[in-house]
Amino acid sequence: MRVDLVTAPSVEPVTLDEMKLYLKVDTDADDSYITSLIKAARISAEEITRRAFITQTVRVWFKYDELENPLELPFPPLQEVTEIVISTPTSQSTVDADNYSYEDGERSRVIYAEAEENWPLYDTEGHLGVKYVCGYGDQASDVPDDIKQAIKLIVAHWYENRESQKLPPEAVNILSKKRIWRL
Repeated sequence: MRVDLVTAPSVEPVTLDEMKLYLKVDTDADDSYITSLIKAARISAEEITRRAFITQTVRVWFKYDELENPLELPFPPLQEVTEIVISTPTSQSTVDADNYSYEDGERSRVIYAEAEENWPLYDTEGHLGVKYVCGYGDQASDVPDDIKQAIKLIVAHWYENRESQKLPPEAVNILSKKRIWRL
């Protein structure tokens, strides 16, 4: 499985002003540094939880031997499936939206219309690409407070320990409780 980010989040779960208040920073001298730490902390937190926090669009490419019905998508919560394509070395076609449905929630899944059939990909060199919108919502206020707290803990740790690349255990503990586990 390969994941491509199509559209990045337009905001971060924690604003610069919130983070500066948390850090007790009064100057603007470190604004760009703190902003970069917020983004890096969000990405790390999304990797730990296997979730998308702020609305973003991704395309996931599944190899022939990875196809299942239903097909589990990474990075819930799922908002909308916008396109499914079948790509082979010689052609590319779009799967008609009437031929699949999707479920959101803890397990975001796409289901091919015929439950007993698999996806119509017959070339073992082919891929199935699912383009979808995921995340809790468009605004920082849509992200659960405990996730925002974990991001603040990570940023504070990195800000105070500029050479450290480790995550604070308190943040990892919070985020581990939100992790999506694969079966």
